Amino acid sequence: MYFDSKKANFYTYQAISDYGLFRVLETPFTLPSFKGEQISLFSLDFKAQFTSKNLKYPLKNLRLKTLFSGSLNEATDHFFSLSSTPKSVVLVYQKFL
Repeated sequence: MYFDSKKANFYTYQAISDYGLFRVLETPFTLPSFKGEQISLFSLDFKAQFTSKNLKYPLKNLRLKTLFSGSLNEATDHFFSLSSTPKSVVLVYQKFL
């Protein structure tokens, strides 16, 4: 596994495995993707309401009440976006091809 961190408007932490990429990101964000890419979103902020764009199973002001609530989704375009009210930190997993 490879770990990296960099500063943008917030800190981004990422871990690369043999199968995919894990990132810790603060909402809102937009990430590059590809149609059919498997995406999972994990949040420990059970009060935040999430809204997504370009995911097969869209989130619209949805609370992720369990850790698996945002898992097993799929990108429908070359990017996807996630926002929340209030801002929140999310673990994002993108599976490699």
